[in-house]
Amino acid sequence: MMREYKLIDACTDRVIIRISAIVSIIFVMGTTVFVPTVTGSTSTSPSLASSSSSLSGATSPAIQYCSFFSNRAPSPQPGLKNCTWFKSNSCCIQEEISATFGRVKPLPGADTNCQHFINYLMCYICAPDQNTFYLRERLTVCREFCNSFYDACRTAVLKGSIVGDLYSNGSQFCLSRSFKVDDAANGRCFNHAIKEEKSSAPTTPWRPSSLLYYIAPLLLFSLNYNNHSLLFVLLVSSSWIMILQIMVLSV
Repeated sequence: MMREYKLIDACTDRVIIRISAIVSIIFVMGTTVFVPTVTGSTSTSPSLASSSSSLSGATSPAIQYCSFFSNRAPSPQPGLKNCTWFKSNSCCIQEEISATFGRVKPLPGADTNCQHFINYLMCYICAPDQNTFYLRERLTVCREFCNSFYDACRTAVLKGSIVGDLYSNGSQFCLSRSFKVDDAANGRCFNHAIKEEKSSAPTTPWRPSSLLYYIAPLLLFSLNYNNHSLLFVLLVSSSWIMILQIMVLSV
């Protein structure tokens, strides 16, 4: 009789342990699946902001026309390969960009950043609101852009000398190129700002329950082969994982 009770107790213990293991798997897998994903902005990359006086807070002109191209109207140009930020509404077409840009030689010693600013500046011919800053065949550039342009190209060579040695600030640099210079707040100059655009790619934080992906196969192994010692260790580990998961969810 005592032997039968012991056998019943042993079977009961095994059933309880197996049920506990299964419950642990279900609970922790549940927290793994149903934890809401946290999205955040973890990376930034430089991107091009629209070129015009609107960057300074001034409203765009009610009437836009292409003063560089005999006052024609701007239009969508989805085929642009350069100055692509003007695809939706552009004063230039791709053939005109190729013809105009092909005649411009890069400054000797200009690094990539300087070359980018030269490209930004030349894209004024595509700006749909160029009638506000290109008048009487002369370009007015915002002082803020001139300063950034100067900082980017100050180590390049112009007229046989270093740009930083020839000019002390961006306004002097732009004026030497026969541009007019004005403040962006006046809304009558060409500007091209570089802004940091945050990525919307979601990021998933580390969750303690992810450890169960490694523990679950061992739990199943111990259940199939009646390895009670291993099963006990795994159950304790699973319990700690559940506690940690609850703590993470409560933060």
